[in-house]
Amino acid sequence: MSPAPLVHVDHAKVEKLEEKLAASSTGLSEKYRILFTLRNIAGHRAHSAMLLGLRDSSALYRHEVAYCLGQRQDP
Repeated sequence: MSPAPLVHVDHAKVEKLEEKLAASSTGLSEKYRILFTLRNIAGHRAHSAMLLGLRDSSALYRHEVAYCLGQRQDP
């Protein structure tokens, strides 16, 4: 079961979150906020944006991304 009901948002919001997540200047705490926001957004685009986190240099953050992906239970 997902930690919160998935919400639907416009594509533009997910795109902005994705850009922030991919930016090298984004700090780790901000990346966590973005990850948890994306986790609660329905749709393939949000799921794909979360996958970007698996490229991060922080093993702890990559672990959290994998955990959040599992919480979504998205096949």
